[in-house]
Amino acid sequence: MVSGLFLLLAVGFGAMLLGRRFRWYSIGTIVTIAVFVVLAGQQGGRPEANLPTPWIGLEERISAYAFALWVAVLAIGLLRRAQVKRGQHNLDGRRAAG
Repeated sequence: MVSGLFLLLAVGFGAMLLGRRFRWYSIGTIVTIAVFVVLAGQQGGRPEANLPTPWIGLEERISAYAFALWVAVLAIGLLRRAQVKRGQHNLDGRRAAG
């Protein structure tokens, strides 16, 4: 539970780093994670009762991969921003003259 809270806090704070589009993407990631964690959590007691849990694996993976994808998008955005700040590339991605 605590690690999930820290995960959502990381996405929330990271949302402020790369502008409005990334902020909306981060909000979508938080919603996706929350929805699929709740769906998986609703099946939490079923394995103990020896009942089927047909979608729990998919629900857990969607929430985990949503966070992993968010981290990858954050890393790419930060690398691009660092390149632009160093003057290596223009904003459109072309190499700067000189």
